Amino acid sequence: MAQRNHPERCGTWSDVVRIVRSLYPDLLSRTYIVPPVHFNKVSYTRKNVPGVNYLSALVRTSPSGNGPQAHDHFPTSLTTVPANPQSILPQETEIPVRVQENDFRDDFAQKHVMHNLQAYANSRQEVMFILSRLNFGSYLNQPAYAAATAHLPRPSELDTGKTTYSNCEADVVFIHRDHGILIGKIKSVGRNNAVNKETIVKRIKQAATQLDKSAKVVRHILKGVASDLPFFRTIFLPYISSRQLRQILEEDNALQKVLCASLRTDNILKASRLCCCSDDISDPERFWDVTDTVLARLNTWVQHIMTGSDRWKFTSQQYVEIVAR
Repeated sequence: MAQRNHPERCGTWSDVVRIVRSLYPDLLSRTYIVPPVHFNKVSYTRKNVPGVNYLSALVRTSPSGNGPQAHDHFPTSLTTVPANPQSILPQETEIPVRVQENDFRDDFAQKHVMHNLQAYANSRQEVMFILSRLNFGSYLNQPAYAAATAHLPRPSELDTGKTTYSNCEADVVFIHRDHGILIGKIKSVGRNNAVNKETIVKRIKQAATQLDKSAKVVRHILKGVASDLPFFRTIFLPYISSRQLRQILEEDNALQKVLCASLRTDNILKASRLCCCSDDISDPERFWDVTDTVLARLNTWVQHIMTGSDRWKFTSQQYVEIVAR
């Protein structure tokens, strides 16, 4: 999992493991977050017009098909605004392209969740490896690793005529040496206060389906490391409270069935507790402020979700192998 960005050519799998150990020298004694900083999916370019410095979102496609276009989203700083509002408009002519508001909310939700997980990891001082946005479409596709990884399982081996697994993504893969592997999907639904119940139900169903695919791929690519590896699943709903989630589940039998099946449980109370809701993490308006109270709630949630895995502690070889894959 962690070998994807190193350019050195490898002839054997031992070479890959050696590179991983050099990239993460304290792998067996501390936590690593990969990548160590958050990257937005929506790209931005900085613009300057009279009186304003602001970021403009770059969109990869446009109606004309002429390459990336810019979509003005919000000012990053405001200086002196001229009396004539027309004078602050960009001078160049752009094709109007709309960035979906969901794209911005999804980026914020990913940053919000990962910031909380990083704060949790720092407070615990345990051996963990936390990956965000693991894209299986680019998994093991670097020529430098072709010979060394030829024997490894690949996501594309799961593809069928109806379902493609090689293009899915795991928002979070949380590897804890003492407890197991947690695969998570993040949904930003609820960030917009005007969202209705139907939209929430739709997004949670979507998350459950996506989580099923991601979990299946992670299991597949770790095949052969050890028998009966402990895998866990979760859906991060940072803008839905656990009470709100339970109420929605009580009122929607179809959602009950989908979510319980995805989280491998048999009742809605357990399902809601297996999700990481707004109660469990920091306030979105102050997402960086992960207080001791929030850390305690996160610890309770992690302990609950990984219940029953205390018998597990990966050997050094198993843990390094999992991270390397």
